[in-house]
Amino acid sequence: MFDRFDLLRKLSDGGIVWIESANDLQTAKERIKLFAANRPGECILFCQLTGTIVVTEISTASDEPSGG
Repeated sequence: MFDRFDLLRKLSDGGIVWIESANDLQTAKERIKLFAANRPGECILFCQLTGTIVVTEISTASDEPSGG
């Protein structure tokens, strides 16, 4: 069996970089939320089975908690 979901990060130049993969949708959604919470930018969850984007998480520096 193969991992069905790829977690990708969109780069500022429009390119994408693969971060990791997950076998099931629940795990993939948990991982994308974790990555989006810790790094500003756009994360994409791509389903290899259907060839579609399932989830896009966008976070900015202002979304992060302030230290103080």
